[in-house]
Amino acid sequence: ACCACGKCTDIAGWTSNDGTTCSYYSEHNFCDGHGGTGPGWDDSFGTFSKYARDGVDASQACCGCGKETTTPTTTPTTTPTTTPAGHGACTDREGWADSDGQSCSDYSENNFCDGHGGTGPGWEETWGSFSKYAKDGADATQACCACGKGATAPSPQGQGACTDNAGWTDSDGQTCSAYSAEKYCDGHGGAGPGWDQTWGSLSKYATDGVDATQACCACGKGTTTPAGHGACTDREGWADSDGQSC
Repeated sequence: ACCACGKCTDIAGWTSNDGTTCSYYSEHNFCDGHGGTGPGWDDSFGTFSKYARDGVDASQACCGCGKETTTPTTTPTTTPTTTPAGHGACTDREGWADSDGQSCSDYSENNFCDGHGGTGPGWEETWGSFSKYAKDGADATQACCACGKGATAPSPQGQGACTDNAGWTDSDGQTCSAYSAEKYCDGHGGAGPGWDQTWGSLSKYATDGVDATQACCACGKGTTTPAGHGACTDREGWADSDGQSC
Protein backbone atom coordinates (compact mmCIF):
# COMPACT_ATOMS: atom_id res chain seq x y z
CA ALA A 1 0.00 0.00 0.00
CA CYS A 2 2.93 2.34 0.61
CA CYS A 3 4.97 3.75 -2.28
CA ALA A 4 7.87 4.59 0.02
CA CYS A 5 8.06 0.96 1.12
CA GLY A 6 8.18 -0.40 -2.39
CA LYS A 7 4.80 -2.07 -2.10
CA CYS A 8 2.44 -2.59 -5.01
CA THR A 9 0.10 0.24 -5.99
CA ASP A 10 -2.81 0.07 -8.41
CA ILE A 11 -2.50 2.05 -11.64
CA ALA A 12 -3.99 5.42 -10.71
CA GLY A 13 -7.40 6.05 -12.24
CA TRP A 14 -7.58 2.73 -14.09
CA THR A 15 -10.98 1.25 -14.89
CA SER A 16 -11.97 -1.62 -17.15
CA ASN A 17 -13.72 -0.78 -20.41
CA ASP A 18 -17.06 -1.04 -18.62
CA GLY A 19 -15.99 1.38 -15.87
CA THR A 20 -15.14 -1.13 -13.13
CA THR A 21 -12.37 -0.03 -10.73
CA CYS A 22 -9.61 -2.04 -9.03
CA SER A 23 -11.43 -1.57 -5.73
CA TYR A 24 -14.55 -3.13 -7.20
CA TYR A 25 -12.59 -6.11 -8.55
CA SER A 26 -11.10 -6.65 -5.11
CA GLU A 27 -14.26 -6.12 -3.07
CA HIS A 28 -16.24 -8.55 -5.24
CA ASN A 29 -13.53 -11.23 -5.30
CA PHE A 30 -13.24 -11.11 -9.07
CA CYS A 31 -9.58 -12.22 -8.94
CA ASP A 32 -7.39 -14.71 -7.11
CA GLY A 33 -4.44 -12.35 -6.61
CA HIS A 34 -2.20 -14.21 -9.03
CA GLY A 35 -3.58 -13.16 -12.39
CA GLY A 36 -6.51 -15.57 -12.42
CA THR A 37 -10.24 -15.24 -11.78
CA GLY A 38 -11.62 -15.46 -8.25
CA PRO A 39 -14.81 -16.92 -6.75
CA GLY A 40 -16.81 -13.77 -7.51
CA TRP A 41 -16.09 -13.91 -11.24
CA ASP A 42 -18.75 -15.62 -13.36
CA ASP A 43 -17.32 -17.69 -16.20
CA SER A 44 -19.95 -16.17 -18.47
CA PHE A 45 -18.10 -12.85 -18.14
CA GLY A 46 -15.24 -14.22 -20.22
CA THR A 47 -11.60 -13.31 -19.57
CA PHE A 48 -10.09 -10.26 -17.86
CA SER A 49 -8.52 -9.27 -21.16
CA LYS A 50 -11.99 -8.88 -22.67
CA TYR A 51 -12.42 -5.85 -20.40
CA ALA A 52 -8.98 -4.32 -20.95
CA ARG A 53 -8.73 -0.56 -21.36
CA ASP A 54 -5.89 0.80 -23.49
CA GLY A 55 -4.48 -2.73 -23.63
CA VAL A 56 -4.33 -3.08 -19.83
CA ASP A 57 -6.60 -5.47 -17.93
CA ALA A 58 -7.15 -5.94 -14.18
CA SER A 59 -4.31 -8.45 -13.80
CA GLN A 60 -1.90 -5.77 -15.02
CA ALA A 61 -3.47 -2.75 -13.31
CA CYS A 62 -4.68 -3.99 -9.92
CA CYS A 63 -2.54 -5.33 -7.09
CA GLY A 64 -5.46 -7.43 -5.86
CA CYS A 65 -5.56 -9.17 -9.23
CA GLY A 66 -1.86 -9.96 -9.51
CA LYS A 67 -0.19 -6.77 -10.72
CA GLU A 68 3.60 -7.16 -10.34
CA THR A 69 3.24 -10.95 -10.56
CA THR A 70 1.76 -10.94 -14.08
CA THR A 71 3.73 -8.14 -15.70
CA PRO A 72 7.34 -8.49 -16.86
CA THR A 73 10.03 -6.81 -14.73
CA THR A 74 12.46 -6.61 -17.64
CA THR A 75 12.18 -4.61 -20.82
CA PRO A 76 9.35 -5.96 -23.02
CA THR A 77 10.36 -7.51 -26.32
CA THR A 78 7.65 -5.52 -28.10
CA THR A 79 6.60 -1.95 -27.59
CA PRO A 80 2.94 -1.47 -26.60
CA THR A 81 1.02 0.37 -29.29
CA THR A 82 -1.83 1.56 -27.08
CA THR A 83 0.06 3.75 -24.63
CA PRO A 84 2.05 6.90 -25.33
CA ALA A 85 5.75 6.22 -25.83
CA GLY A 86 8.80 8.41 -25.45
CA HIS A 87 8.36 11.96 -24.24
CA GLY A 88 4.65 12.62 -24.62
CA ALA A 89 4.28 10.94 -28.03
CA CYS A 90 0.63 10.35 -28.88
CA THR A 91 -0.86 7.14 -30.28
CA ASP A 92 -4.49 6.49 -31.19
CA ARG A 93 -6.39 4.05 -29.00
CA GLU A 94 -5.94 0.69 -30.72
CA GLY A 95 -9.10 -0.63 -32.35
CA TRP A 96 -11.28 2.27 -31.26
CA ALA A 97 -14.29 3.28 -33.36
CA ASP A 98 -17.19 5.49 -32.35
CA SER A 99 -20.75 4.23 -31.90
CA ASP A 100 -21.30 4.67 -35.66
CA GLY A 101 -18.19 2.67 -36.54
CA GLN A 102 -16.03 5.66 -37.51
CA SER A 103 -12.34 5.11 -36.70
CA CYS A 104 -9.67 7.64 -35.75
CA SER A 105 -8.47 7.48 -39.36
CA ASP A 106 -11.96 8.40 -40.56
CA TYR A 107 -12.07 11.36 -38.19
CA SER A 108 -8.67 12.55 -39.42
CA GLU A 109 -9.24 12.00 -43.15
CA ASN A 110 -12.64 13.70 -43.09
CA ASN A 111 -11.46 16.67 -40.99
CA PHE A 112 -14.03 15.95 -38.34
CA CYS A 113 -11.85 17.58 -35.63
CA ASP A 114 -9.58 20.57 -35.19
CA GLY A 115 -6.82 18.79 -33.26
CA HIS A 116 -7.57 20.59 -29.99
CA GLY A 117 -10.72 18.83 -28.80
CA GLY A 118 -13.13 20.76 -31.03
CA THR A 119 -15.00 20.02 -34.24
CA GLY A 120 -13.33 20.56 -37.61
CA PRO A 121 -14.59 21.80 -40.99
CA GLY A 122 -15.82 18.35 -42.01
CA TRP A 123 -18.12 17.95 -39.00
CA GLU A 124 -21.78 18.85 -39.49
CA GLU A 125 -23.21 20.81 -36.57
CA THR A 126 -26.46 18.87 -36.94
CA TRP A 127 -24.59 15.75 -35.80
CA GLY A 128 -24.22 17.15 -32.29
CA SER A 129 -21.17 16.74 -30.07
CA PHE A 130 -18.39 14.14 -30.23
CA SER A 131 -19.53 12.76 -26.87
CA LYS A 132 -22.82 11.71 -28.47
CA TYR A 133 -20.85 9.08 -30.39
CA ALA A 134 -18.66 7.86 -27.51
CA LYS A 135 -17.89 4.14 -27.37
CA ASP A 136 -16.88 2.38 -24.14
CA GLY A 137 -16.82 5.73 -22.37
CA ALA A 138 -14.43 7.38 -24.83
CA ASP A 139 -15.15 9.79 -27.65
CA ALA A 140 -12.81 10.90 -30.44
CA THR A 141 -11.15 13.58 -28.30
CA GLN A 142 -10.10 10.90 -25.83
CA ALA A 143 -9.15 8.21 -28.36
CA CYS A 144 -7.68 9.98 -31.41
CA CYS A 145 -4.53 12.08 -31.57
CA ALA A 146 -5.94 14.06 -34.52
CA CYS A 147 -8.85 15.12 -32.31
CA GLY A 148 -6.82 16.25 -29.34
CA LYS A 149 -6.03 13.11 -27.37
CA GLY A 150 -3.27 14.08 -24.97
CA ALA A 151 -4.20 17.74 -25.26
CA THR A 152 -7.67 17.37 -23.74
CA ALA A 153 -6.84 14.97 -20.94
CA PRO A 154 -5.02 16.06 -17.77
CA SER A 155 -1.31 15.20 -17.81
CA PRO A 156 -0.24 12.86 -15.00
CA GLN A 157 3.18 14.50 -14.87
CA GLY A 158 4.64 17.97 -14.64
CA GLN A 159 4.46 20.78 -12.13
CA GLY A 160 1.05 21.14 -10.51
CA ALA A 161 -0.64 18.71 -12.91
CA CYS A 162 -4.04 17.45 -11.78
CA THR A 163 -4.70 13.76 -11.25
CA ASP A 164 -8.01 12.10 -10.37
CA ASN A 165 -8.29 10.46 -6.95
CA ALA A 166 -7.11 6.90 -7.57
CA GLY A 167 -9.95 4.39 -7.45
CA TRP A 168 -12.64 6.94 -6.59
CA THR A 169 -16.25 6.22 -7.53
CA ASP A 170 -19.38 8.01 -6.43
CA SER A 171 -22.05 6.36 -4.31
CA ASP A 172 -23.62 4.96 -7.50
CA GLY A 173 -20.33 3.48 -8.72
CA GLN A 174 -19.67 6.14 -11.37
CA THR A 175 -15.97 6.84 -12.02
CA CYS A 176 -14.24 10.12 -12.90
CA SER A 177 -13.97 8.79 -16.46
CA ALA A 178 -17.75 8.39 -16.59
CA TYR A 179 -18.29 11.93 -15.28
CA SER A 180 -15.97 13.26 -17.97
CA ALA A 181 -17.34 11.18 -20.86
CA GLU A 182 -20.98 11.93 -20.02
CA LYS A 183 -20.32 15.68 -19.45
CA TYR A 184 -21.75 15.49 -15.94
CA CYS A 185 -19.66 18.49 -14.84
CA ASP A 186 -18.56 21.84 -16.20
CA GLY A 187 -14.93 21.69 -15.07
CA HIS A 188 -15.38 24.43 -12.47
CA GLY A 189 -17.23 22.61 -9.71
CA GLY A 190 -20.69 22.79 -11.26
CA ALA A 191 -23.01 20.43 -13.10
CA GLY A 192 -22.49 20.06 -16.85
CA PRO A 193 -24.87 19.62 -19.79
CA GLY A 194 -25.09 15.86 -19.31
CA TRP A 195 -26.28 16.13 -15.71
CA ASP A 196 -30.04 15.83 -15.19
CA GLN A 197 -31.13 18.41 -12.62
CA THR A 198 -33.64 15.92 -11.21
CA TRP A 199 -30.66 13.96 -9.85
CA GLY A 200 -29.91 16.73 -7.38
CA SER A 201 -26.44 18.06 -6.62
CA LEU A 202 -23.09 16.42 -7.31
CA SER A 203 -22.46 16.32 -3.56
CA LYS A 204 -25.49 14.06 -3.11
CA TYR A 205 -23.41 11.25 -4.60
CA ALA A 206 -20.30 11.76 -2.47
CA THR A 207 -18.40 8.70 -1.24
CA ASP A 208 -16.72 9.02 2.16
CA GLY A 209 -17.42 12.75 2.04
CA VAL A 210 -15.77 13.24 -1.35
CA ASP A 211 -17.79 14.11 -4.44
CA ALA A 212 -16.77 14.46 -8.08
CA THR A 213 -15.73 18.10 -7.73
CA GLN A 214 -13.15 17.05 -5.14
CA ALA A 215 -12.02 13.80 -6.80
CA CYS A 216 -12.10 14.41 -10.56
CA CYS A 217 -10.02 16.89 -12.54
CA ALA A 218 -12.74 17.15 -15.19
CA CYS A 219 -15.16 18.33 -12.49
CA GLY A 220 -12.94 21.02 -11.02
CA LYS A 221 -10.60 19.21 -8.63
CA GLY A 222 -7.82 21.65 -7.86
CA THR A 223 -10.08 24.64 -8.50
CA THR A 224 -12.66 23.90 -5.81
CA THR A 225 -10.29 23.33 -2.86
CA PRO A 226 -7.89 25.79 -1.25
CA ALA A 227 -4.36 25.70 -2.64
CA GLY A 228 -2.28 26.91 0.34
CA HIS A 229 0.77 24.91 1.30
CA GLY A 230 -0.94 21.60 1.94
CA ALA A 231 -2.78 22.98 4.98
CA CYS A 232 -6.28 21.69 5.66
CA THR A 233 -9.19 23.97 6.52
CA ASP A 234 -12.77 22.96 7.34
CA ARG A 235 -15.41 23.94 4.80
CA GLU A 236 -16.78 27.28 5.97
CA GLY A 237 -20.30 27.07 7.37
CA TRP A 238 -20.70 23.35 6.66
CA ALA A 239 -23.07 21.20 8.66
CA ASP A 240 -24.52 17.78 7.87
CA SER A 241 -28.22 17.11 7.24
CA ASP A 242 -28.79 16.87 11.02
CA GLY A 243 -27.11 20.22 11.63
CA GLN A 244 -23.89 18.78 13.02
CA SER A 245 -20.84 20.94 12.18
CA CYS A 246 -17.20 19.96 11.83
